[in-house]
Amino acid sequence: MHVGASPFSAGQSYSDYVEKLCIGVVGSRMLVELLWRAGIGTIKHVGDFITPNDVLSDVSLSMDDANDYDVVESRGKSLIIPVLAEKLEEKLFLNALRGCDIVIAHRYCKLAAKVAERFGVPFVPPAVTCVLPEDLKYLDLSIFEEIKPPENPALYAMLCSAQVIEVLKLCVDGSGIIAPEALVPVKDPPFFRKVELW
Repeated sequence: MHVGASPFSAGQSYSDYVEKLCIGVVGSRMLVELLWRAGIGTIKHVGDFITPNDVLSDVSLSMDDANDYDVVESRGKSLIIPVLAEKLEEKLFLNALRGCDIVIAHRYCKLAAKVAERFGVPFVPPAVTCVLPEDLKYLDLSIFEEIKPPENPALYAMLCSAQVIEVLKLCVDGSGIIAPEALVPVKDPPFFRKVELW
């Protein structure tokens, strides 16, 4: 699927189009949940050990999930392919995210960005933007060292929701917040700060 191209042919609906998308998610159960609800056809989820802190920030997790491995099962029409990141190796990430149209990462961002760059697909860091590899290398930007997913569960839910909207806009018509512009989550209202990445 070519991201940003005019996707709709005669008689094709939005839902028919998003069912053909494959999106890779690294380290966020909530993003998987939202993408599933948006009707994405295939979601490749690279999860790992869930800490009690993960449970506090990601409202799609319950306290029973703490201290366990994050394995999400397929639901409805969406195929969810879980992979455990027990070994943080580039080869594991390459195999897990092969065929994705976009990669979104909230954990292991450097490794996920490197893999997205190798595949030539857009990479979405823990901010509201899409970093396009042909224009920019994520690893060359020092600003991302300070951007982390928020610990506040309401702000984290807002970040995930905004990212899903931007990813869908990018996939459907090539619009959305695209680097160098980004909205970065911050603790104080209005909870997002507009930044230029370079």
